[in-house]
Amino acid sequence: MNHSLLSFLVSLFIVATASAQQYVSVFNETFANCRSEIEQGGYFSESLYFVSADNADHDGWTSQNAYPSERAVKLSSKTKLGTITTPAITFSTETAAEVKVCFRAQTWNTGTTDDCTKINVQIAGDANSVQTLDFGSTKSISNRSDDRKEITFTNVPSGSKITFSAGKDASVPSRFFIADVEVFEKVE
Repeated sequence: MNHSLLSFLVSLFIVATASAQQYVSVFNETFANCRSEIEQGGYFSESLYFVSADNADHDGWTSQNAYPSERAVKLSSKTKLGTITTPAITFSTETAAEVKVCFRAQTWNTGTTDDCTKINVQIAGDANSVQTLDFGSTKSISNRSDDRKEITFTNVPSGSKITFSAGKDASVPSRFFIADVEVFEKVE
């Protein structure tokens, strides 16, 4: 009887493990090729634009008003909103039931101004998918040693791209750094 009970428990464990869902990394960008003389958060030139082929681990990023920093990308200038969009991301199925986007962020704010920080994340081309992290006027939303921010999307077509963009309060554009972007697909 002990043998039967043990066999039953082993079978139950195998079935439970086989049907468990887990997140699998399908895209990871560290921006290791981004270089700056100044660590993020300090002054740097807004005359040098982010170039995917030179600054990213994966070519195919598109951007506007994005600038390379030290292992990160700064979005926006003093007057212009910035955006950056990943290359197309392939999922294991035609439509991923659930996708988790993780990233690290840090405000541009050096303590002398009250920049707002609104980070919009969306599936590129799908205006209904926009999710906004609104940190208001804060001295720091995080740093590279803090936990990553996480946003979840559902029913994402394979080949989709993820867009990160800066929002604004009144006439003040959000300026922030983004780093360590990783996209996970929930699979069975």
